[in-house]
Amino acid sequence: MVAATLGAVIVTILLFQYQLRHVEAAAAATMYDLITPTLAAAQSPIIWFGLGRPGGFGLLITPDCSAAFLLVPLFLLGMGLVLPVRLVLRQVLSALATATVVLITGNLLRIGAIAVAMRVAGPDTGYQIGHLVIGSAISVIFISISLVLITIIITGRQITAKRPR
Repeated sequence: MVAATLGAVIVTILLFQYQLRHVEAAAAATMYDLITPTLAAAQSPIIWFGLGRPGGFGLLITPDCSAAFLLVPLFLLGMGLVLPVRLVLRQVLSALATATVVLITGNLLRIGAIAVAMRVAGPDTGYQIGHLVIGSAISVIFISISLVLITIIITGRQITAKRPR
């Protein structure tokens, strides 16, 4: 039953990815408006930074740059984790919820990093550095954190590094 529900969530993400990207743009605009004039487009997954200032620009959240792109594999993993009877369902769902928050937060930070890189290095170089280098590094870090948290929550143990003697 839970695996079927997670499958339905995956289908919903895929069917409504455009709307989810717009929600993501609105969330990022709300967050970054505290720092610089920022606005999400009314009907599109676009965030406008530095409105009313020289050098203002917009970022389009494409399907491959959206948190939805990260959530589908996460929920596929969740489907695989809820099938074995040995795992505690509450822990699996808690792990998925935590990982979801981590991935969305990481993607919002990634959007901000791309915007800062564009502001500093210009739209061409800044976008390339922000998107390909800094943004990718942020994604890898937050994906790693989410996987570690999933492991900790599901196993109920802390992961510690052994020190050499």
